Amino acid sequence: MPSGALEDAVGSIGTTPDGRTTREEIAAFVCRRFCGTASVDLLSTDVPTGRPGKS
Repeated sequence: MPSGALEDAVGSIGTTPDGRTTREEIAAFVCRRFCGTASVDLLSTDVPTGRPGKS
């Protein structure tokens, strides 16, 4: 991970309890640090995750 990336992530991701804002913050962080664009696919809450104990 590039120098300062962890500190940048801590300060810029999860600034609110809102899930949508957090997803936007993650995409913005990834784009700033590692690439030019990002794509986030969101699943409906009724789509199975394939993980035990989860829907």
